[in-house]
Amino acid sequence: MQQMKIKVITCSFLLSLLLIGIPGYIFSQSQPLLLLENHDFDLDGDGKKDQILFCFYSTTGYSDEYNRFTIEIGRSIIAGKGDNLDGKFEVVDVDTTDRFREIIVPESGPSDDYGVYVFRFDGSNILYLGYVPGHLHCRNEVVFDGSGIVKGTCRANILQTWWYRCEFKVNENQKLECIDKDFYEMKPKVRVTLKLDLALKKSPSDTTTVWILHPGDHAILIGSDNKRWCLVETESGLSGWFAVEGFSKINGRWAQEVFDGLLSAD
Repeated sequence: MQQMKIKVITCSFLLSLLLIGIPGYIFSQSQPLLLLENHDFDLDGDGKKDQILFCFYSTTGYSDEYNRFTIEIGRSIIAGKGDNLDGKFEVVDVDTTDRFREIIVPESGPSDDYGVYVFRFDGSNILYLGYVPGHLHCRNEVVFDGSGIVKGTCRANILQTWWYRCEFKVNENQKLECIDKDFYEMKPKVRVTLKLDLALKKSPSDTTTVWILHPGDHAILIGSDNKRWCLVETESGLSGWFAVEGFSKINGRWAQEVFDGLLSAD
């Protein structure tokens, strides 16, 4: 990820209309506007540096937040929206073996649900590749390392509030596609206490009961396929799997009836 010199042009209402000219949208003078310009990067590999013009603005009326933006490169313009946009952009290289460099737009999101929007200029058009969840500059939650694989930090869909390392690649349709895996490590790992008996299975494909946990037993939630099965490990090192129905039902009971200590965040 390369640092860039960004020239802040102006926040003038009139210049924003002349420069961006978004069809069908009427700006209000009360809306905060930020326009940025950069000429440092060749985005499409044609040997020429491209002029990148950004406009961040707000439709909420709050002066300290942006929820809309436009990107202009050459004759191509694309508009986007976000939640608590950071008011900046960066140029990255998703895959060093292709000719492109990509533009990313970070947001803080609602309730600190960070993420980045990813765009590519193909020489004629600005393409929206997709969204990668995670904080761009914190704990390597989002990583663009040039390998062709973009790493993010995704929120899981079952049992409790947890996150996992997710990976994306650009497919033949010029879209970021999530790479599906059979197992994701839970972050953070949570220590729970059993409230009911729970039979642990050998694996998702072999449902032979290998252990039974009893009320008062302690265990660590290790990981999941983020679809149905979760892996748990006891304090003595025994491990096994249990199935989750929907978001948080285990054997017909709510997960909170089975475990004490589960995380639940907005």
